[in-house]
Amino acid sequence: MGLHRARSEFRRAHAAGRLRGAVARLMRRCARVCTLGEAAPGSGTDAGRGRTGTLVRGPRRLTEVPLDRVIGSVQRAGDYAPGFLPLVSHDEERWAGVYLALEGQQGLPPVELVELDGDYYVEDGHHRVSVMKRMGVRSVEAYVTPLRAV
Repeated sequence: MGLHRARSEFRRAHAAGRLRGAVARLMRRCARVCTLGEAAPGSGTDAGRGRTGTLVRGPRRLTEVPLDRVIGSVQRAGDYAPGFLPLVSHDEERWAGVYLALEGQQGLPPVELVELDGDYYVEDGHHRVSVMKRMGVRSVEAYVTPLRAV
């Protein structure tokens, strides 16, 4: 019963992601989550933020991060609509497995995030972030690597 419910929840999230993407395209907005490259210095989208130079990684730390501050992906932005709704249908089994693990209170490893100007981008743990956001979880345990422009 649990796997059936998890798959059903994925299908609802996937449909919502596709709908959100379609509406965003009609409104000429971004139909996927942000990429770190779009926010990084020299990307063309940071002119109003006054950043120049390249990014330097700071020391990694384990901390609790509010999920509403996780806004993008380092490499997989095309797989998720805003809010980390899944866009790729073949992710169903993996997504459902994470859903079951979280629903059953099983421990999952911390996600890997990078931080730039108070916003967070997923390096590893996209499915965990997607499922947690869908379940209404407010924060996630994460290894966070801060980035700063030099």
